[in-house]
Amino acid sequence: MTKVTTAILIAIGLIAGCEKVANKNSIDAEETKVQNIIVSPPEQGEAEAFYQLANSYHYPTGAAKDEIQAAYWYNKAAEQGHEKAQNSIGAMYYLGVGVTKDPVKASYWFTKSAMQGNVDAQFMLATLYSQGDGVTKDLVKSVYWLSESAKQGNAKAQYKLAIKYVLGDVVTKDMVLAYTWFCIAANNGDIKAQEGRKLSEQALTPEEVSEGLLLSSNWRIGQSIYRDATE
Repeated sequence: MTKVTTAILIAIGLIAGCEKVANKNSIDAEETKVQNIIVSPPEQGEAEAFYQLANSYHYPTGAAKDEIQAAYWYNKAAEQGHEKAQNSIGAMYYLGVGVTKDPVKASYWFTKSAMQGNVDAQFMLATLYSQGDGVTKDLVKSVYWLSESAKQGNAKAQYKLAIKYVLGDVVTKDMVLAYTWFCIAANNGDIKAQEGRKLSEQALTPEEVSEGLLLSSNWRIGQSIYRDATE
């Protein structure tokens, strides 16, 4: 491992974070309450109504937070295919908030949401596959979902993908692509990526820096990035 690669890893570190909590309450009488906000079309409107009701418990304004109720209604919306609700209930199972912590159920709902294109669920699914948490550890699937999340604009995924290219972890080591994704993540507001951009630039020739800048400036949401490393 080169000194520049080592410096990048030491200077940056990796990302982590989570939340906690929940206390139990009953779930009666809410069926009546939710009917007041259901709109057409029936399936889609009902799912959205459930999702909004869950949000009112999860992010209350003026009322007490109730994670049990939030989880209940996220689950109801998720069962009807609501992609944001699927991600939300997945997160609650992952963290053990409002429900008993269950990585398998978390991976189930993250997968459902990720398949519908939810960028946050894709990032979390990449994390689960990298750790073997709730799923069989699979680094190839982890990088796949990390790439999907990165190309949809998730700054954390973009940063982590850059690290993959620095290390040659599952992907072929490529400092130009690492620099490119550091640039994209940095422009997307990731602080660690800003440092990574500076450090990785030191490992590149002026021509490679120009190539990386061009790739990053031409990149658009939804696009993968390819280059001929033999050039």
